Amino acid sequence: MVAAALAAISAGLPGHSLEKVMGAVSFAHEDTHTPMYTALCGLATAVTGALILFPRYGHVGIAAAIAFVGMDRRYPACRHTVAARLAAD
Repeated sequence: MVAAALAAISAGLPGHSLEKVMGAVSFAHEDTHTPMYTALCGLATAVTGALILFPRYGHVGIAAAIAFVGMDRRYPACRHTVAARLAAD
């Protein structure tokens, strides 16, 4: 039981760690809005995904929803950070 949940949530670890880095970069550029909006959108997506996946997959569905959010949120954060950096130069 626990192994399946750990396997599901481990898929999102690269995205969640990259999210921490991109959040720090945004704060360094004095952009506090982007990490907040990204976190709120991720929370809404995780809750929605968990509500959809829980009835069929149980606790593994919740872990999978969290992993999906980790992988899903890193791309907009990277694009925004790179675009802001290029605009500043």
